[in-house]
Amino acid sequence: MSSPCANEFVQGRAAEAAVQSCGVRCKLPHSKRFIPRLYTLSHMIRLRPMEDRDLDILFDFQADLESARMATVPPRDRVGFDAHMAKIRVDPEVVIRMIVDNEELVVGYLLSWLTEESRMLGYWIGKDHWGFGYASTGLGLFVSELAVRPLTANVASTNLGSQKVLEKNGFVLVSRDEIKDSIFGPIDLMQYVLSA
Repeated sequence: MSSPCANEFVQGRAAEAAVQSCGVRCKLPHSKRFIPRLYTLSHMIRLRPMEDRDLDILFDFQADLESARMATVPPRDRVGFDAHMAKIRVDPEVVIRMIVDNEELVVGYLLSWLTEESRMLGYWIGKDHWGFGYASTGLGLFVSELAVRPLTANVASTNLGSQKVLEKNGFVLVSRDEIKDSIFGPIDLMQYVLSA
């Protein structure tokens, strides 16, 4: 006899019974939920195009100082943020995808843009959603969607979480360079590339 959670996502009282038989508790931050043993995070999230309604939450994500320090991207005020987003949203070379959970909660976003040297890639996960696998799973879905290779991502050496996310998705460290930033000071910047 299989666990009541083996074939479907269960919540509420059914989840309390199901956890006794499968014992897998999900760490999702916004509610107590249980994930069946056969489910993975890729079943729990999806990517979708960016919409106007996403701007407020993305503004809040980038306004968090700890997040900004990790990403070495200075936070913008609302006017600057809106102007930046308006510019990149009309650029045909920019691909933006929202990472949403099974309840349609935006947990982060990914984007890719073209420079003279290569196609770049970046992502931002809201601080409340760190440590739950959203970045790794979302990036895996995103690189599957982007057919072009190579893809290049830059990350500060102090951002160990992002280094792990990139490595889990097949990115390889190709160079390191110290840059001077007017806001963050010297940054040991690591460049990762996904070739295949």
